[in-house]
Amino acid sequence: MKHFEIIDKYLSNQMNKEEEKDFLEKAANDPELKMELQAQQDLNNYLEIKSERDKFKIQVKDILAHRNQKPVIRLKKYYPVAASIIVLVSLSVLVFIFTPDKNERLFNKYYETYQFSSIERSSTEVAANNSEKAYSTYSNEKYTEFIQLVEKDMLLESEPFMMQLLYASALMETDQVQKAIPVLEEMYVKENLYVETVKWYLALSYLKTGDQEKAKKLLQEISKNDSFYAKNANLIQKKLK
Repeated sequence: MKHFEIIDKYLSNQMNKEEEKDFLEKAANDPELKMELQAQQDLNNYLEIKSERDKFKIQVKDILAHRNQKPVIRLKKYYPVAASIIVLVSLSVLVFIFTPDKNERLFNKYYETYQFSSIERSSTEVAANNSEKAYSTYSNEKYTEFIQLVEKDMLLESEPFMMQLLYASALMETDQVQKAIPVLEEMYVKENLYVETVKWYLALSYLKTGDQEKAKKLLQEISKNDSFYAKNANLIQKKLK
């Protein structure tokens, strides 16, 4: 694995907070590093489970070594138990590796790419050619290219909230949720027309990244408002209990 050493350092808690922050940001933007990190995490969890299974085997062997005058009868008691545990452990490993966690499943179920209308676009400020190209690229679902255009031309500094929202949505669409969070957080504290959508995307982002406390707080806030997202916010809260 190309990034084995840095991944091992992260998983063994040998990084300081700054190093850990830089590593997670890099992993969010590097598909190869992200894939290797996930593989190493899966392997570590498998080895932990395997270690427990090996301990059980040692205990069984110890029982065999100290059996009394009726070894055959006593040994038969342990065979079904040992076999059952081994099967359960194996199935647990497979489930862990191939099944997304609850947060991931909820994000995938309720997240939808933001679609902006021509009416919304015409109500914004008159944009330069590079901005128009960015909007067109987003409309054509070329999210990676859109992100590159926004960052290259620094459009977030000059464009209205619409561009920021589309940028955050494109980051989420390309599995860069960690990078989308600060964009959404900045929008959340400012008065804008898209505040309910910002809250919804931010809640889903917190959920995907494992920050359930922040996610629940925002979901409760969304539920109290009679918005488009209130019903789904309630459904997610019920599933998190």
